[in-house]
Amino acid sequence: MTKAVRRIIRLCILVIVLLLAAAAFVVFGGRCSADLPQPVNDARLVAANGLLDASGFKERLDADMRDYSSRLAEESGLPQKAVEGAIDGLAIPEWQLTDLPAEAEPTGSFTVRPHGIETQVTLYDRNDLVSAEAYGQTLCFAVPESAQPYVALANLLVSR
Repeated sequence: MTKAVRRIIRLCILVIVLLLAAAAFVVFGGRCSADLPQPVNDARLVAANGLLDASGFKERLDADMRDYSSRLAEESGLPQKAVEGAIDGLAIPEWQLTDLPAEAEPTGSFTVRPHGIETQVTLYDRNDLVSAEAYGQTLCFAVPESAQPYVALANLLVSR
């Protein structure tokens, strides 16, 4: 059962991070932090998140995850209700682009190759952060409080 749980958590986090990253690459500039004055950087993040929110992309991603939930349940061996609960807990519409704090330490990562694109997902010592790197571009996401237990569990599974 641990393998199935690990699989579903990795898959859910990956799907969220990759799809949000793809939507934000152009606006965000492809890095987790910018060497800009703080007010300019704050404005950049507000604009990037505003565009992401206005696009309805996160809501579509949430709906796609729900449409895919029966397949996730089948592949992981978990009950459909458990998969739906995990999707609810991930609170996809609440994920936001953010800068990576200097004090955040990576605790583990895993590499996936969706559609042949090698992507490294990194987890940190803070369960409120996740980053994804593909094609030399890295984006960081602030994870809402409701989703942090899933990131914490993924951290435990990845660091083993």
